[in-house]
Amino acid sequence: MLTLEKFNKDLYYKIITWNLDSDIQNKLGQPTDDPQEIVRTVQDWLGRKDIIIFGLKLKDELIGYALLINLDFANKQVCYHLVIGKKSLWNKGYGIKATDLIKDFVFKKLELHRIHTYTIGWNNKINKILIGLGFKAEGVLRDSFLHKGKFKNVVVYGLLEQGGS
Repeated sequence: MLTLEKFNKDLYYKIITWNLDSDIQNKLGQPTDDPQEIVRTVQDWLGRKDIIIFGLKLKDELIGYALLINLDFANKQVCYHLVIGKKSLWNKGYGIKATDLIKDFVFKKLELHRIHTYTIGWNNKINKILIGLGFKAEGVLRDSFLHKGKFKNVVVYGLLEQGGS
């Protein structure tokens, strides 16, 4: 059974390890492979009050993380990012299960109205998954992400709380 776990020291090291993996970097379109920059980014997350980080735990093993960033209680919305770090579990439905857990947390516990996320234009699989989970494509930010020296489009997806249109 997949569960969300509060951030802890083990997760801190796993996040850094996963973000140093070239396969994960390519899927995320990560802008850097510099270990020091990745550590600085994660440390920055820890210092921010508008971020919640969850570990994704399968039985007793951390398999990924979910990041709720730019928590905006005034406008009742948040941005969501997900990484399944254990590559042997890719394409097994854990991203869908994790997103369902996050949706429950955001809409029921935080009582927010909207979740949004971004994908790099080339990630067609995640685009289809998000639509299957009820997210709506809201727009394309043309050439807004520089990856390996080339500009890429970013697709914005949003999901409103139950009953929203």
